[in-house]
Amino acid sequence: MPKRAVSVAITKKHLTKAERTTRKKVEERIKLEADQLKPAKGMTAAQRKIFRTLLGHLEKTGMLSNLDADTLSQAAITIDRMHEIDIRINEEPALVLDKDIMDIKDKVFRQYMKICAELYLSPAARAKMGALAANNQKEEQDPLIRVLKRAEG
Repeated sequence: MPKRAVSVAITKKHLTKAERTTRKKVEERIKLEADQLKPAKGMTAAQRKIFRTLLGHLEKTGMLSNLDADTLSQAAITIDRMHEIDIRINEEPALVLDKDIMDIKDKVFRQYMKICAELYLSPAARAKMGALAANNQKEEQDPLIRVLKRAEG
């Protein structure tokens, strides 16, 4: 299974100058101001609040686009559902023994983890993104690599 694509700013993959420029232009075209991202219709007030919180944190990355509205909406819904299940279990601890409730909790949590990976919400995903960015920055500062890139492009 191929690796997921990452932003050209943090990719470790070797790209020619033309490839890097093209990818950067495409990424810039789909970027959007965060205030233009709207939660999906039908979300509860709590889900919209979670959506806005996620949006506030993620807009700092500069990697969001209008294409992310549905993913952010689903993340907000999933987080809200996890909270609701936990509240019910805390109110009625015997529910821990209810196989159906625990299956639902497990499915919602797995969905949450997938969304976290997509949006770089988990500590591991952020660490990976930071490591890729740091590695890319080191390569750009290396004089030998700069000379080789100039000779190539």
